[in-house]
Amino acid sequence: MAVNRHVARVASDHCPVVMQVEFQNFKHPKIMRFKDVWLSYPVAYHVVKKASSKKFVGDPMEVLNKKFRFVLRTLFFWNWSKHNSLLELKDKLKVEVDELQNKEANGSGLSDQSILLLKTKVHELNITFTRLNIWWRQRIKVKWIKEGDINSQFFHSFANGRKNGNSIR
Repeated sequence: MAVNRHVARVASDHCPVVMQVEFQNFKHPKIMRFKDVWLSYPVAYHVVKKASSKKFVGDPMEVLNKKFRFVLRTLFFWNWSKHNSLLELKDKLKVEVDELQNKEANGSGLSDQSILLLKTKVHELNITFTRLNIWWRQRIKVKWIKEGDINSQFFHSFANGRKNGNSIR
């Protein structure tokens, strides 16, 4: 931050200038980006609706900017506080589905309630796979994902390598 002022000239035709320079160390706010996977949660629509109904003061462009920032921050903290990690959820659902399928394969059969539970867990697992796919698609940001690359180890290594290469230590 620089401030300058002109001092009155006394015996010269030059006007001295006094410049004060102050350095401020301020932290840049953490960058929050919209995640496409939030669109797959029906609750996210209600979070956005509630957050966008908040009233702000200022000119219309300033109000819109404040609302966008507030909605994004609200979504970010909703995701952080309410959302399990997709990878952990996937592993947990896989174990539960495997247990139910092993119980069914042992020949004892499943009750109607257990069959319904198995179908529900398989459906949740498929939704989790879809959300993981959306998450990886947004993270990779490469054109060849649109051309049908499979969810392979190479793909994950490339995505993580790009993230690590973009970080500054």
